[in-house]
Amino acid sequence: MEDNITSIKKDIIRLENKFDAHSKVLFDGYKQTYEKLVLIEKKVDGISEKVEKQEVEIKVLKSR
Repeated sequence: MEDNITSIKKDIIRLENKFDAHSKVLFDGYKQTYEKLVLIEKKVDGISEKVEKQEVEIKVLKSR
């Protein structure tokens, strides 16, 4: 009986260690994806501002 309990405890510890390693990898992947998304959003915002400025310039030039 005690051997079974010891075996089960070892299995649980092994699974917890495996889960911990996998969860760290998943979190790191999520973090990298989020950081890249933030960078892309900043770039898109910058491009949008440039396009808006150019649209205004085009309207001014067309109105002359």
